[in-house]
Amino acid sequence: MHVNLDGQAFVLHDRDLVGEGGEARVYACGQNDVVKVFHDGAPAPLVALRRRKLCAFPTGLPAAFITPQALALDDKGNVVGYRMRRIVGAIDIARLQRPQLRAQAVNANRVLAIFRQLLESLAALHARSVVVGDLNDGNIILADGGAGLPFFIDADSMQIGALPCPVAHERFLDPLLYGVNLTNAPCFSVGSDHYALRVLLFQSLCCVHPYGGTHSKLPTLLRRAEARHSALRADVVLPRMALRTDALPDALRADLASCFDDGTRGALDPQLLDVKFVRCACGIEHAQRSCPACRVKIAVPAVCVHGSVSFEQMTRAGTVNAAVSEGGVLRFLVEIGAGDAAKVVRENGDVVLQGHHFGLSFGFAGRLTWIAAPPNDNHCELVCLDANGSVVERTSTGTVLGAVAWAASAAGLFRLHGDTILHHESGVVVGKALTGRTWLFPVDDGCVALWRAGNVARLLWCRPGHAPVDHALPAMPGRIVDLHVVNDGDRVLVGIALDHQGVRLHRLTLLSRAKGVLAHLEGRPDDQPVLGNIRGKILSGAHLLSTSATGLLLVDAKDFSERARFPDTAASVIPHGVDDSVDLLRGSGGDIFVVSDAAIHLLRRRAATSAPTTPNRSTP
Repeated sequence: MHVNLDGQAFVLHDRDLVGEGGEARVYACGQNDVVKVFHDGAPAPLVALRRRKLCAFPTGLPAAFITPQALALDDKGNVVGYRMRRIVGAIDIARLQRPQLRAQAVNANRVLAIFRQLLESLAALHARSVVVGDLNDGNIILADGGAGLPFFIDADSMQIGALPCPVAHERFLDPLLYGVNLTNAPCFSVGSDHYALRVLLFQSLCCVHPYGGTHSKLPTLLRRAEARHSALRADVVLPRMALRTDALPDALRADLASCFDDGTRGALDPQLLDVKFVRCACGIEHAQRSCPACRVKIAVPAVCVHGSVSFEQMTRAGTVNAAVSEGGVLRFLVEIGAGDAAKVVRENGDVVLQGHHFGLSFGFAGRLTWIAAPPNDNHCELVCLDANGSVVERTSTGTVLGAVAWAASAAGLFRLHGDTILHHESGVVVGKALTGRTWLFPVDDGCVALWRAGNVARLLWCRPGHAPVDHALPAMPGRIVDLHVVNDGDRVLVGIALDHQGVRLHRLTLLSRAKGVLAHLEGRPDDQPVLGNIRGKILSGAHLLSTSATGLLLVDAKDFSERARFPDTAASVIPHGVDDSVDLLRGSGGDIFVVSDAAIHLLRRRAATSAPTTPNRSTP
């Protein structure tokens, strides 16, 4: 895209994209600046409002507000965006709401320090008769990976004098403004800004929205907000990942209850943030005289289980090219021999390919074998072979970041055709794709598609004969290194490896078809054993079984907390440790297949002894 900034022409490339939202895309422009370019197709009144606001934008606002520095014009002289300074290495304030980050890097006292700075900046803004309006967890960033100062972005949407803020995020919109047309006239106020700030503060300290959790008579967040029935009330059941509300200091808790339950508005008193949290030996942070958690529960160690499995090697020679489990039935391909004498053999002995062919990938659809050739430009050839190695048919699919994008399972072949996802056998479009940015993974009854644009990522559950189910994934900064999806009926576990600001991060996200994200964990590979690899995992009811450097782990699927360890499996059964070339597949009757490129092992349960991993503690 070509834009003009201060009379100088610039070309913005997709490779410079650093973020994308519902209204605009953001591109890097030099070392210190970015250019925000609005999406095409906005209503004419909104386009006109943007132009008036950008042309009349006040100067001298606090440094914490990332404001427009120059208008971005297209070839016809239309205002399409603006340039602003770049905060390198910043993260969204939404990251503070993740319990795992709070446990690993950010404590409650750091949260309070951030909000003291936000209060100071907000007061300076209000003194200029400017209101943020659309204040939410997507337009406040923290410099230096969360260790630096907070900054307000998306300043172009702020309410400036008679120029309204026309947008709002429903999770942060003051309920007093529900149903109000935001585009006709200025609607936001100092009180609405401080309501949104309190929502952010509550989420950052308790890891749940103030109207989050569940209530028997008020089923939705909006209904609860309208009824002024907050998560501070005893009859609201909080999510397991939420932190305790009774750990808050009494004065701050009373202020939040006054806002969320009584409907009072007004500026948040900075003295309410001048408190200190302490971390109890049980791990709970609190600002009370005694820990509110120790009176009701104690931490439970994981159990160390010995002699728990027997195992046998399923493959005796060759390199394992691919393996899947279809209803507990193991299907695999092994390459035996080398060079021209090599042959690729199915689990039943059928030879489906002669000779060694570099760069092929394989998939299974019952007794048929699909082979994907290495990508060529933006497409890739797919070939279907029968048990004799004869070609049944040929087709093609698209690519994602230079790799082939496809999925084959007992439900059939799923491939990309332009910006659509096709079920090959029926020719039915089962979902929409983002060209060049969509991955496909097989699941029991279809496929899941994962696409990403900027930091925004979504997962689509696609099945023939059904409308696709679309769920948002947590914001995804950095470069994707690897992706893996594990299926268990109506749930999928998405494992993603990222490089972000020179740091390798692993994330695990559990989703259900009906409810979306159920649990999420992110950190460095050495932060927790379950994060050591993104592969090598299977779902089993309420638990997740994972490979690790110390053997198999049994992990609670609700919060990824460790429940049991199986050290006897470390060397003999999982020789590669945390290498992501090792995978787990579900067999029948509780059996498990451990798949590496060297061999496939069958694990079978047997009687075992167990002991807590921490001495002198009761076992669960």
